[in-house]
Amino acid sequence: GASPERLVRVAEGRMHTTALAGSAARGESATEDAMLAQGLLRSEKDLREHRLVLESIVSRLADLGLQLEYAAQPRLLGLANVHHLYTPINAVLPPGTHILDLVARLHPTPAVGGVPEAPAVAALQQAESFSRGLYAGPQGWVNPQGGGEFFVGLRSALIDGRTATAYAGAGIVAGSEPEKEFAETELKFKALLEALTGS
Repeated sequence: GASPERLVRVAEGRMHTTALAGSAARGESATEDAMLAQGLLRSEKDLREHRLVLESIVSRLADLGLQLEYAAQPRLLGLANVHHLYTPINAVLPPGTHILDLVARLHPTPAVGGVPEAPAVAALQQAESFSRGLYAGPQGWVNPQGGGEFFVGLRSALIDGRTATAYAGAGIVAGSEPEKEFAETELKFKALLEALTGS
């Protein structure tokens, strides 16, 4: 997989997670790229989508007594073929809180499970005609000291012999336009398909 979405990381007594939502294509030139990036930073729809993810993370961690540290405004995360709105979230982890406790609270993320979570997940289970398998699940590692890191299994592929099934998707919110969401999903597939096909 090639997921940019960190679910949670624990290292040296600190927790790190990420709100990642809102996307735009990269430009063909530096000028076009800067224009697309600035458009993303001003997009009401993408900023609202990002805010939903950030608020969900904050809400899910609220009763742990964490002093969450994060910026008031998202910044850009530029990947090879797509820009994302990105807000890192950090906190000192209270003694006795294990990384798997955080994974259980943060999965499924709004990007893959919707908001509000319970009715959205129920609706997705009824609407989707396929099993997600590994797609959208937490994938990562834990060490004996309680550290570790998990990502959301997005932009991934399951390889079986000479066949690969690739997975990617887009967050749908009020104001989403089907054609733009489809184009965003194609962008997300691009790096993965290039890695699989060598072209």
